[in-house]
Amino acid sequence: KKMHFLLLSSTLIIGVVRSQQIADLNCTETAQNVTKYALSAVNCENKLSDEECAVLYPTAVQMNTSNPRDAKCTGNSTALNSHLIETAIQLCPKTCGYCCLTPAYACNDKAGAVCGTDSRCEIWVRKGFCKSDYYSLEYKMQYCGRACGLC
Repeated sequence: KKMHFLLLSSTLIIGVVRSQQIADLNCTETAQNVTKYALSAVNCENKLSDEECAVLYPTAVQMNTSNPRDAKCTGNSTALNSHLIETAIQLCPKTCGYCCLTPAYACNDKAGAVCGTDSRCEIWVRKGFCKSDYYSLEYKMQYCGRACGLC
C-alpha cells in the first residue's frame, strides 16, 4: 500500500508540475531551456477593455514569466482548444498573451532591419520607439513594423 501511495502521489505531483508549464508556445521565447512569454505576447491592446478582459480571463499573461495562460484562453494544458484561442486573439490578445498572432503582427520588417529579429528590438519597444512622435510612421513600419504591431 505504501508503495502504491508513493507512486500515485509522485504521479500527481508530476502531473501538477507539467500543467504549470506554458502549453501553447505562441509568442514565447526560450533561453537556457526556460520558456517565457516574449514582448510580442503583450505588445498590443485588447479589443475589449482591460477590465472586461480581466473578467473573462482572470489570469493575465505577463512578459518574461512562465505561468500557463488562463485555461479560458487556451483550454486545458493537455488539449488546446482552437476555438477558445481564436476568441482570445480576437477579444483579449494582450491579456491572453497572443498579440503576436493578431493581424497587426502579420508582416516582416525590412531585411537587415535593426529592430526585426535583433535583440535590441525589445529594448527599443520598451523605451517607447513605437509610440514616439519623433519617428515617422513609415520609419517605424520599415524597421520595426512587426515588433510595433503596425502591419
